[in-house]
Amino acid sequence: MGLDMYLTKRDKNDKSEKRKTVCYWRKAFGILNWFNSNLKSVEREDPNAPMCEWDDKPGINCAGRYTVTKRELEELLSTCQDVLESKVNKIGTYIPEDLLPVGKGCFCDAYVGINDWWWYDIERTVKELPKAIKKVDWDNDIVEFYIS
Repeated sequence: MGLDMYLTKRDKNDKSEKRKTVCYWRKAFGILNWFNSNLKSVEREDPNAPMCEWDDKPGINCAGRYTVTKRELEELLSTCQDVLESKVNKIGTYIPEDLLPVGKGCFCDAYVGINDWWWYDIERTVKELPKAIKKVDWDNDIVEFYIS
């Protein structure tokens, strides 16, 4: 089973609700947990829907779509940049997992720690997220995060 995560955009006036992918991650547990912890739009709207859980706390619904603001994406980008800076400069009073937690997550039966793939996801996010932010017309588009 995989863990595919998408940021999509759609014109808020388009009745067809066609969506275009602006950013994609696969099995990026640090990024997923950041969204789970930081998106203000994450709520338990349907208690019967399948849930993803982190640390035994309900979070992002595996079948849901969550609105994302430009500010939230800029915060994610800043967090990822801080983590990379701490790796490059070997500075900081935190470990990277403090900012982008890993561990048990949706579609994951075992502990997922900081490894080469985790770093790759952070580096790729720093590279791709600014492009995704620029693709959005923030006055007319709705941006959503979802996983499948």
